[in-house]
Amino acid sequence: MRDGMNPSAAAAAAVRRIARVYPSSSAAVVALNVTGDYGNSAMSSHLHRIKHIITAARLRWTLRH
Repeated sequence: MRDGMNPSAAAAAAVRRIARVYPSSSAAVVALNVTGDYGNSAMSSHLHRIKHIITAARLRWTLRH
């Protein structure tokens, strides 16, 4: 993670950098660290579902391991 950020902060920072270069686009970022923590961020209203998708995937992974 850049500058020791947690995954949520890193994902938000990445989306801000993308928005500066491509302001009219849609993007979603998922950040993971080595301990399994994750964070996500999106820059379009129709991508707000990414949080629910990642949470469901994490739950499925946890139940399998």
